[in-house]
Amino acid sequence: MKRTISAMVGKGSVNHNSRKFKAENVDGSRTHLNIDYCNVNIKKVYHELFDKALERYNSKQTRADRKIENYYEKIRNSKQEKPFHELILQIGDKENMSAESENGELARQILDEYYRGFQERNPHLKVFSAHLHMDEATPHLHIDFIPFTTGSKRGLDTRVSLKQALAAQGFKGGTRGDTEWNQWVSAEKSALAFVMERHGIDWEHKGTHEKHLSVLDYKKQEREKEIFALEDKLAQKKDEFRVMADRIENFDNGEKALQNLNESIMNEPEYQLPEPPAMMSARSYKAKFVEPLIARIMSLISTLFARYFKAKDSYNRLNITNANLYRANERLEKINGKLTEENTRLRAENKEYSLLRKVFGHKQIDDLLENINNDFYVSDKMVELFRKLAEQLKSYNGRLMYGYLPKSIKEIVNSIVAELANDKNLAKLYSRWNEINREKLSLYYDNEKPDIPLENNKELRSIKNYILKSVNLLSKATPTMKFDKSSVEQSVSGIVLTLAKLIANSCKRKRAKLFGQVDSKLKSKLEEKKIAHGLKTDRTVNQNEIENDELSACQRTHGF
Repeated sequence: MKRTISAMVGKGSVNHNSRKFKAENVDGSRTHLNIDYCNVNIKKVYHELFDKALERYNSKQTRADRKIENYYEKIRNSKQEKPFHELILQIGDKENMSAESENGELARQILDEYYRGFQERNPHLKVFSAHLHMDEATPHLHIDFIPFTTGSKRGLDTRVSLKQALAAQGFKGGTRGDTEWNQWVSAEKSALAFVMERHGIDWEHKGTHEKHLSVLDYKKQEREKEIFALEDKLAQKKDEFRVMADRIENFDNGEKALQNLNESIMNEPEYQLPEPPAMMSARSYKAKFVEPLIARIMSLISTLFARYFKAKDSYNRLNITNANLYRANERLEKINGKLTEENTRLRAENKEYSLLRKVFGHKQIDDLLENINNDFYVSDKMVELFRKLAEQLKSYNGRLMYGYLPKSIKEIVNSIVAELANDKNLAKLYSRWNEINREKLSLYYDNEKPDIPLENNKELRSIKNYILKSVNLLSKATPTMKFDKSSVEQSVSGIVLTLAKLIANSCKRKRAKLFGQVDSKLKSKLEEKKIAHGLKTDRTVNQNEIENDELSACQRTHGF
């Protein structure tokens, strides 16, 4: 069973959430099924969180106008921060997870289990009001919280700040669409997806904007066709240019030769008859001047005939070569036709293979996960790394979160993650993650990007906090810091299984994005390509239908 996860920003109507008043869409007969986790007055929570920090702040102020009398009222009137935020979470919709159905009861169990770990996952988001509603169309969860940060150097040392609160939990803002809030909501969806999986429900992703692989293949194929067509056209134009240049050169040379010949005949002394000398007889004139001139003209005519026959012979030979090329081209066209059919068949097989890979991809991941669950090995190096980390944490007094740690402790945590990556089954699963990630990156980059080492993978960074908690618990259970392999194995087994689930679920999410949707912009570009090649598209077919309808209406109106 697959279901979507909806995460929405609520309006923060605490009275509605606690049912102090009921809207029209509320079924009062089912209100008793709601779960009220907490509903504390927000002003009281503000006093608990900020009074001591407010006192420290005011004591440092020398001017009365800079002192803050009521911190809640100050934030309520602020344009930078909100007094609190609300997150609403829902599984599926009213069609497949109706509150009155068995699936609705399953959604209630999942949301309840998810909320039980919310405050622990989010230590910088103080929940003061949380309610699970079963008296509306679909079960959903309202969580109202106050985001706060500690150790601030500006204003109160403990103050309201959504950005800094999420940053303290490891969410750093990037691009406009990759804000701290979006990253955090995505992480909370993943946490809810973990609970869903334990109850046999997979997360169905919708509304993402990744390009579909088949469309990418089509795009590459069309570009290859365009390149081949342009290369053929360029070669053809080059041949035409050479032929035309040769013809022009031959024409120019022939015209020049004829002009030279004409000038020679008209002007050269050897082709001219001189005036007969005085007292020379006709016979002598003929023998001395006329006959040599006729012999020269005959020689010239013979040369012209020889060149003519040579040119004709070249022409005939070129015709034979052209005929051979024509027959060779026909053979190539037949071969090309066969290759085109073969290519079409191979593409069809590739499409079938892609579908099979899509179907069996999750099974491969689940099989690898099962192997990891049943077979793992703890090395002596891992035991030593646990001991070193425990010793370092013993003298560390800060927050037990990876982002707050000094560099020396971070390096030990990274070494533990790197050692985990050496496990053969975990390495296979993470290799699958890198393979899917390469497929995703190939949509955006021509050059292949290198694989990300496990210890540097930001998507899986939550495992580092899990390691810290596990080592801290182990050190409390073993104050002497003399860890044996069996005690470390118990901790590592939980870490390995958690890391494997993180990787597996990340793989499944990435696969769903890769095989799920077609980018609308890419569709538009493909339609533009089709139009440029004179092919019909859905847009042009619809436009032609509209024009035909308008023409028919015009004909009926005017009696055509």
